Amino acid sequence: MDLTSEECPIPFIKAMATLTKMKEGDTLEVITSDQKCYDMIVEGVKTLEQELTSAEKKGNVYHIVIKRRSTKKNSSSSNC
Repeated sequence: MDLTSEECPIPFIKAMATLTKMKEGDTLEVITSDQKCYDMIVEGVKTLEQELTSAEKKGNVYHIVIKRRSTKKNSSSSNC
């Protein structure tokens, strides 16, 4: 997903929206030229407990590769 022509927060919004729609095991590559959005995407991936496969700067752009993990939580619920 090449978002180098988009200004922040659009790359963050589009990346997170796409990530939440992906199936477990799918991979998303996001390319942005905005460092603030790069930082936000990396933090968003961590917050959503997804796998950050790689995150690096190449020239004037940032490449982020994310792998979708299961969103199912182990539930040991009590009946209180």
